[in-house]
Amino acid sequence: MMTKDFKLPISALIVCLNEGELLARCLSSIQFCDEIVVYDLGSSDDSVTVAREAGAIVRRHRRVPHAEIIYATELSKLKHDWVLLTDPDEVIDVELKNEVLEKFGTIPETVGIIRVPMQYYFKSHALKGTIWGGVSHHRFLVNRKRAFFRPLVNTAAFLKDGYALQAWPHKRGLVHHFWMSNYREFVSKHRRYLREEGKARYERGERSSYRGILSSPWRSFRESFFTKKGYRDKLLGFSLSLFWAWYNTSAMVRLKKEQLKRGANG
Repeated sequence: MMTKDFKLPISALIVCLNEGELLARCLSSIQFCDEIVVYDLGSSDDSVTVAREAGAIVRRHRRVPHAEIIYATELSKLKHDWVLLTDPDEVIDVELKNEVLEKFGTIPETVGIIRVPMQYYFKSHALKGTIWGGVSHHRFLVNRKRAFFRPLVNTAAFLKDGYALQAWPHKRGLVHHFWMSNYREFVSKHRRYLREEGKARYERGERSSYRGILSSPWRSFRESFFTKKGYRDKLLGFSLSLFWAWYNTSAMVRLKKEQLKRGANG
């Protein structure tokens, strides 16, 4: 029988900037990890103190626009091959923690990435729809010998040849992602991401066309509000779907500029 303080050979990695208020709950939920490392990007609040009091190792890092830059360079510095990647605004509930404790030792040697169910929240509202809403699977555990990252915004880990992804079915356990606390934070974060989107999409093999750009606003809104049932979140869902129409179209414009810069067609 596992004791309360049982630790799995997992290194948890968190990238943090002025998120001390959220960080405490996150760290409390991942104490089953043998190693917890917080990469602090220059916080001016109590994030570093919160991390150290929870037993985490704190490593200072220059400020970067997105966490994938750190994932691409720092995994080799961690203690264990299996790495739990989480954000300060994410909380792993007890049911998922118990599932990790039960299943970890049975992960096949051919699996390089584990995806688990996640629920996004805007303020305290659990999103039922939009491209962010409902319960969907997201990257959770990555084996650094079987997968790798490229420093591209909003980009998943890449599996090495011969390894597979495994998605754990949604039973009860979830990662609760307290994603955004207000519209100002939401817009600010995505404007920062947008500066990197053109390059990231190009490197992922995506291509943009003028026709696609012209049709994108309605197509993106329709996807989020109707196909992904954003209407279930009422006015919030409508607002987020409008934002997605703007963001995705703007990203396609930046992708087209990247194509022209590199001399690509289409």
